[in-house]
Amino acid sequence: TQADEETIARWAKLDLPVVMVDRTLPGLPFALVAAENSEGVRAATKHLLQLGHRKIGFVSWTLGSYANRRERLAGYLQALGEASIEAYEANIAFAEVGWQDGVRASLELLDRADRPTAVVSGNAMLNLQVLAAAKQLGLRVPHDLSVVGFDDSPWDDLVDPPLTTVATPARDIGVVAAELLLEHIDQGTPLLGVERRLPTRLVIRQSSAHPPA
Repeated sequence: TQADEETIARWAKLDLPVVMVDRTLPGLPFALVAAENSEGVRAATKHLLQLGHRKIGFVSWTLGSYANRRERLAGYLQALGEASIEAYEANIAFAEVGWQDGVRASLELLDRADRPTAVVSGNAMLNLQVLAAAKQLGLRVPHDLSVVGFDDSPWDDLVDPPLTTVATPARDIGVVAAELLLEHIDQGTPLLGVERRLPTRLVIRQSSAHPPA
């Protein structure tokens, strides 16, 4: 789901039943089934605000044209705005997709005197990379740094400490997408503009706590 305008225009003319899963692109008329990405990160950020954090960082893959990444960043910004807290560019880190660059981006975010006291991670792989960066810097989670992840992967309950995270309804998204597609195939009903958003759920574990004194 990252393409130039010419490719998007060509896809938009497809005479096929299509349902997009997780994200879409501007200009595509297809149905979309996705999680409430913005609301999920908003809830994660509000959780940290309620614990007393005021310097909260956010780590994401580079945005590109990926709708879900932009939605998650928007949720973080919305929560800060609702709390009348300014969102500082220095507290937002972007990494290239992979097993290492998220560690680099997190180190840059955390290895400074005015570092955030808490971080929200944008996806499952980055959850681990934020924790790895904290360990490299000798920061104890959650005593020195609170971390809230995204996706609630099976290993989030096994890391030390178990990770507070936003659970996404991955299986339900697949079911709803398949049901929409079958409905279109069987009945020929148009799917243009149809969008289904499934709720996320904040799972509170031991990686989030009050900020250090």
